[in-house]
Amino acid sequence: MILDNFISIGQGISVGIDVYKNVSTIFKGDKIKQFTQDSSQIERLSDKILYAPNLQVLQDVTKREQQYVDDLREIRESLEPVQKALGEEILSSAMILTPEKMQKAFSNNPWDALLDVRPINIVTESNNSDLLPILFHHNEMPFIGWQTSSTLPKLFHCHYDLWFSETGLAAKGSKYGELFQFETVTLDAWGKVVERCSNSAYQITELLNDDIPLEMVYIPAGTFLMGSRENEKGQYEDERPQHQVTIAPFYMSKYPITQKQWQAIMGNNPSNFKGENRPVESISWHEAVEFCKRVSKITEKNYRLPSEAEWEYACRAGTTTPFYFGETISSDWVNYNCEGPAYASEYEGIYRKETSDVGIFPANAFGLHDMHGNVLEWCADPWHKNYNGAPSDGRVWEHKGDNLRRVLRGGSWEYFPRPCRSAYRYRKLPVTKYNNVGFRIVLEI
Repeated sequence: MILDNFISIGQGISVGIDVYKNVSTIFKGDKIKQFTQDSSQIERLSDKILYAPNLQVLQDVTKREQQYVDDLREIRESLEPVQKALGEEILSSAMILTPEKMQKAFSNNPWDALLDVRPINIVTESNNSDLLPILFHHNEMPFIGWQTSSTLPKLFHCHYDLWFSETGLAAKGSKYGELFQFETVTLDAWGKVVERCSNSAYQITELLNDDIPLEMVYIPAGTFLMGSRENEKGQYEDERPQHQVTIAPFYMSKYPITQKQWQAIMGNNPSNFKGENRPVESISWHEAVEFCKRVSKITEKNYRLPSEAEWEYACRAGTTTPFYFGETISSDWVNYNCEGPAYASEYEGIYRKETSDVGIFPANAFGLHDMHGNVLEWCADPWHKNYNGAPSDGRVWEHKGDNLRRVLRGGSWEYFPRPCRSAYRYRKLPVTKYNNVGFRIVLEI
């Protein structure tokens, strides 16, 4: 496994000179192939696999454009954070792909590229919180680098999160919050589970009045296609045109705001279906905005309703299927009206006819629960009849919007599966109060 070799020479000047000569010789011309095949040396060096994300000397390496380092002085200077962390001098040589080149490699032949994926023990972190550190082989050459998490195949996320947690490479005291574990499921067109996946994500916990917890999940930055695909079953015209949106990182409440949380902040409970762990409902858009203002005041942070783009990005969590569960949903996994027309070939199931406790169904790959069904969720945006002219940066789309109506997402307990899709859009007057309307909130970073 040679994908990077940062070699310590802290045992003396003579040893350092020898290592320098060896590395300089190894990374010239075709000798890289010979070194790659030296498994004993690879294993011996594997505990020293480290990578500094500010390393800019080697970029845009492809199979035809191999750049080997003869002068390691510039590399050592760029590795200053690693040197300080280890307390010793580092010599380095590496083959690095930028995210753009790596994405191209994965799109060409992702399964071949994933044959030898490894997590990396990182001393420093990438400036882009959505970039995952990975090691892999492509075209029989080893590479090390960063890849945008939302562009990686779902199977990779399953194995990566498992490796990350088992090897202890993800520290619980991360700047993004505490690490938590959860399971996701993927359904086929009959609503049967075809895959279960162990995942992990970060969260912070705010304490509201009366020490009521509010769990906020870290949503990494990324780029996705917003709206429905041309061939998506049950799509509406207002979900088009599909367009690319780049989202900055933020935090989103793990569940729709519960009645217990609402009571702690607002001092009342207007919900029709009572239960402290059920989502609060029968609240207007204006009241949801007021809730955000009060939480912001208590925490001295900027809480607000999500933009419509943030909501869909968070809901999809890297998926492109109609639901983050896959091709359809079933009442085993979502609270919705299953007595109407099926979306695919799923069985009818149980129609609950009311809200349910949050979190009883599996989360999506970001660690968010109840993004399909249970209650519709208010977004900050005014209504637009389609996506023509929509911003590409994920911000609230105010320009030329219909301020007499505000956007809702996610479907509800009384909706058929079609309007519970990730791309589905709805609108209501901001003064509307229905027993199928709730909300969740986001925290700006």
